[in-house]
Amino acid sequence: MHAFARNLLATATLSLLMPALALGQTVPDVGFDASVARPAFTTTHPVVLFDAAHNNMFTAADRYAPLASLAKHDGLDARESRENVTPKTLSESKVFVIADALGAKDPLEKSAEGPAFLRTECDAIVEWVKSGGGLLLIAEHAPSGYAARGLALMLGVDLSAGYLSDSALQDSTIGGSTLVFARATGTIGDHPTTRGRDSTERIDRVRTFTGESLKGPAGSVTLLRLSDLATDNMIRVGHKPGPIPDSLVHTAKGRAQGIAFTLGKGRVVVLADGAMLSAQMMKRGDDIQYRMGMSVTDADNRQFALNILRWLGGALN
Repeated sequence: MHAFARNLLATATLSLLMPALALGQTVPDVGFDASVARPAFTTTHPVVLFDAAHNNMFTAADRYAPLASLAKHDGLDARESRENVTPKTLSESKVFVIADALGAKDPLEKSAEGPAFLRTECDAIVEWVKSGGGLLLIAEHAPSGYAARGLALMLGVDLSAGYLSDSALQDSTIGGSTLVFARATGTIGDHPTTRGRDSTERIDRVRTFTGESLKGPAGSVTLLRLSDLATDNMIRVGHKPGPIPDSLVHTAKGRAQGIAFTLGKGRVVVLADGAMLSAQMMKRGDDIQYRMGMSVTDADNRQFALNILRWLGGALN
């Protein structure tokens, strides 16, 4: 969530995690190609509903417009909801995408860390999944990790809400919190979302761009596995600029940035970074410093997004 991270911690504290942020600004990749050569949903077109009712940092009308377009090109019926979650709002949907929901509109307000969802909304989401729905829940570092924690716990998922770094997986040319997961290093798990329909859709590399760590329930599959050196830097809204005290650096050993599991008749994928499924660029003037999310050319984030939506939508088993 680079743009938000810059606003929240445009200080020496953040530069410890992502030194390259000081070099430019994040802009949408207007040249992102959302076409799909072999659509998965050709005879039926399930509804994928993007949440926009909970102060979301990523919505289908904004930072996730490329993801929504990709879903449409794959044959899904992409829609956006600005209503509180009820059984009725979910009734026509096969896939529900929640990305970086907050407890308040202004992410710099302490109240942004408050629960993003009412208990009745959490109950509706869990029951909908158990009845056969596919949930993509995306939440990352504070405040969104705290705001989504109540819903996540009802799904059996623990969110750290810390700013994640991993010296074993980091891309040092960008920053300690920009990570590279690879099949070759054993940090990409085996699951339909990483296998795809055939070898051309196999996921070998995924890049993430700051986020938190998470731990799934028993029986969940780790999609993006952190190393034993991973740490969560427990910075919250209002944190003063400066070095991060040791007391705020927690180990993330044994945790992940992406998991998948079944719940009742339904399916759940939880990701701990929103930018990985966006399509953005870090620019300095007219020069592209690096690409982010589905725009990266040296990783499989775009195919990973397709595989996730296909698995949640029932087109991939």
